[in-house]
Amino acid sequence: MARGAAPSAIGAARTRRTQAQRREEAEQRILEAAVEIIAARGLDALTLADAGTAAGFSKNLPIHYFNTKTELVAAVAKYILDLYAERAAESTAGLDGLERLFAAIAFYFEFPLQNSTIVRAYHVVLNSAVSKSDIRPLVERIHRSAVNEIYEALSQSPRVGGGKPSADLRTQSALTNATLLGAVAQWLVDPKAINLPATRDAVIADLRTRFG
Repeated sequence: MARGAAPSAIGAARTRRTQAQRREEAEQRILEAAVEIIAARGLDALTLADAGTAAGFSKNLPIHYFNTKTELVAAVAKYILDLYAERAAESTAGLDGLERLFAAIAFYFEFPLQNSTIVRAYHVVLNSAVSKSDIRPLVERIHRSAVNEIYEALSQSPRVGGGKPSADLRTQSALTNATLLGAVAQWLVDPKAINLPATRDAVIADLRTRFG
């Protein structure tokens, strides 16, 4: 009897794994469709139903994964951040402190040139926090995390007096983050108005002069 039950148990486990894989694939396709909608038509144009149909599913499927539009937007932001972090890790592997920060900044300016749709959707989400209170907490966390990462790197600079980071360093970290965001946002609006590689070199050179 035990031997006869084993194949059924194994088959059930395989079915469960397959269902999990199908769910993961469906979620990713919905997120990819949402990115395309946001980048092309803005956040207001995004609906759960449209994301489902654009992904090739029924309009009702997304609600099983994302209860609300806000949850879908949060998932889109996480999807983009995870994708970015995975690729950025390759550029910063083996580096620490300031050199890791400089490599991360270099990648930040290179990423939009190969992934403009993803970056455009990401900036639409970030900018929406100005007028959409339900999105604001998400974007606040994103900005604070970015500033903290810059702050931690700058704190390791030998030019930070006595190894005690100051409030000025926190301001410099926020300013650096704003520079990165602003430069890419301007490029998205008018690519001819800003040269991303040149801006990358200028930002890194300035930080090297101050801290490197």
